[in-house]
Amino acid sequence: MDAALVETTRLSLLPLKEVDFEPLWTIWSEPAVREHLVTLPNTREDFRRMFDNMRASGESLAMWTLRLREDESVIGRCGFYEFDEERTPELAFLLSKAAWGRGLATEAATAALDYGFGTRRWPRIVALARPENLRSLRVLEKLGMNYVEQIAIHGLPVDLFEIQRGAPPQTP
Repeated sequence: MDAALVETTRLSLLPLKEVDFEPLWTIWSEPAVREHLVTLPNTREDFRRMFDNMRASGESLAMWTLRLREDESVIGRCGFYEFDEERTPELAFLLSKAAWGRGLATEAATAALDYGFGTRRWPRIVALARPENLRSLRVLEKLGMNYVEQIAIHGLPVDLFEIQRGAPPQTP
């Protein structure tokens, strides 16, 4: 089930396409963005494998390119990966540093959760963030996600969060 176009007040969430490779590679290459990545592509070839995985996730779950509605510029991506053997959807978002501090990650992630719980009817969604990534932690808090535990991925400590469908919204 391919994800459909989703629109918010300021964003268009468009299903990830091949044309998105270059702008997303540019974003992944930004030093400020790389600082907080869990999976770090070091070459274009590494990123090609990641990008192909993102596209595959888009076909089975949902993965979108984020574009500003005002000028159609690509500012990042948001969507879901399979987290575990039970295929629990993992919310993942990434924005260019130029888009930080304007609430766009929260806007995109909220739309993604609405899609996951409303359209797909998933009972539970998880998310990961590195403990020092205060911006992402704040977004997860605003979404009403609850801290579960710290795990290790690629040898890095990562905080695991979850939210259940129908959970009452938290006050940020």
